[in-house]
Amino acid sequence: MHPIGEIDVYPYETNIYILRATNELGKNVKTVILNVGDEPIELPIIHSFIADPNNISVGEGSTLRWNVSGATSVTIDGIGRVNSADERNVDPDINTNYILEATNEAGLSNFKTVTVNVEYLQPKLSVDPDILNFGTISVGDKKSLTFKISNDGGGTLNWNVGNKPNWITIRPTSGSSGTVTVTASTANLNDGIHRGNIVIGSNGGQVSIPVTVNVEDLKPKLSVEPDILNFGTISVGDKKSLTFKISNDGGGTLNWNVGNKPNWITIRPTSGSSGTVTVTASTANLNDGIHRGNIVIGSNGGQVSIPVTVNVEDLKPKLSVEPDILNFGTISVGDKKSLTFKISNDGGGTLNWNVGNKPNWITIRPTSGSSGTVTVTASTANLNDGIHRGNIVIDSNGGTKTINVYLTVNDIKYVKYLVSLEEDLIVPNGLCEDGTKKCELFDTYHGGYYYAMVGNYVALNGNPEKLKTITIDDKIVLHVGQQYKISDGIELTAVEIDVEGGEVWLALIQDGKELTSSVVYKGEIFTYTEEQIEGESDVPMFVAYVETMFAGMNTNMVKVRYVWSIV
Repeated sequence: MHPIGEIDVYPYETNIYILRATNELGKNVKTVILNVGDEPIELPIIHSFIADPNNISVGEGSTLRWNVSGATSVTIDGIGRVNSADERNVDPDINTNYILEATNEAGLSNFKTVTVNVEYLQPKLSVDPDILNFGTISVGDKKSLTFKISNDGGGTLNWNVGNKPNWITIRPTSGSSGTVTVTASTANLNDGIHRGNIVIGSNGGQVSIPVTVNVEDLKPKLSVEPDILNFGTISVGDKKSLTFKISNDGGGTLNWNVGNKPNWITIRPTSGSSGTVTVTASTANLNDGIHRGNIVIGSNGGQVSIPVTVNVEDLKPKLSVEPDILNFGTISVGDKKSLTFKISNDGGGTLNWNVGNKPNWITIRPTSGSSGTVTVTASTANLNDGIHRGNIVIDSNGGTKTINVYLTVNDIKYVKYLVSLEEDLIVPNGLCEDGTKKCELFDTYHGGYYYAMVGNYVALNGNPEKLKTITIDDKIVLHVGQQYKISDGIELTAVEIDVEGGEVWLALIQDGKELTSSVVYKGEIFTYTEEQIEGESDVPMFVAYVETMFAGMNTNMVKVRYVWSIV
């Protein structure tokens, strides 16, 4: 049938006519219905069928979207059966027609076609940079530069090196894209400027890259830094090292070696091309005084003489200790404590020291050596209470030093609060019998029965370094509103007393400021705990026992007993 035309039809009943057109992309289908009579035939409705986008490049994708109603079956050529409303990603390599066929339960079909056009881009060769200038290179040297090859078009680029100057090497010589290294070698070139071209051929065009190099016959030039070495003063028998650097301030390759040198000098390395050289002066066989000499460095780039000087002195060792006083502070009977001091040599040569006299309650590690840290441990196992003094004597070939040591020994005793002793009551945050705060009384930690004493002083939380004075009153009778002086600046006040209820409102005042107050019943204790004092936490500062309340002539009164207070 001709692609353009017409035909007359005379159907006796409603009929469906389907037009199918085919080309190299595939086929296209169109359906028309010719209704005869009063009962029209209804085809499935294709509301939409699109490709988004409908123009793509090779390697890209498109999305087919459709929406169909009145169909029992929906298919797309090349995909198969699909849902009535859905989408599908496609990535054709060539222009492609996609035909959607919607069929109803009567077996009648409707068709719609969308086309995805695929554009095939050609490769396009690109190089960057497109000129290579190697600058000036000495005869016999090499230098490398790079350029990048990329594809500014589509598809896959394939390139290879065509012509190039014979003094050029290229790596790689073919590929698709990436960095190319070009090395210029002047081994067989004369002085002067040399030019050429690197030709890159490809399926995306050809590029010619101009290359230039200037060849000069540059000679090596020896350079040393510094050009004077002064070792200063060294003791007889000691060594000292200094360094200098050798470099090439000219062209080509420098080759150097050590010529003459003083016999008290050693050098590492003794030859090379460049780098750092270590010079060591040894005074083992030198007399006192100043010694001078020269290190001669010869090379294919000239010669340099480096003056060297050393001052030799027969320096004696000199003992130094730091610190020269050790105070161990306060330690409980039976305990140990360690301190350290450092021994060093403030003179020359080698110091040799050892421990002379020391107190018998001191141990020292180590007891001899040349220098370093020394650990001193004081043990109070066999010491009585009080202050103990002594001296550690350090003897050496660099003199004698005496280190003064001090130690205070305190025998901590754990004493029951009177209220615990007489009434068997627990003091909140009180100590256990072993001096800890983790007493397990009645299966729960409430506090303890004890406080710590060192001599006539209370130790805060059992710490012998934190000592305070205490006051103890066996019995106090307070009227309502009366302030009773516990110590300087501290007063106890009965704010209210309820005789019938058996309770009293007590307040502890310091310098006019309330520290704490609470209602306490008969037979209970009234306490005040300091949260932080001298680095110790939760320290009981005041304890009192409310024994009874009674009515007086003009006011009610309360009897408080076993009053214990830290001043």
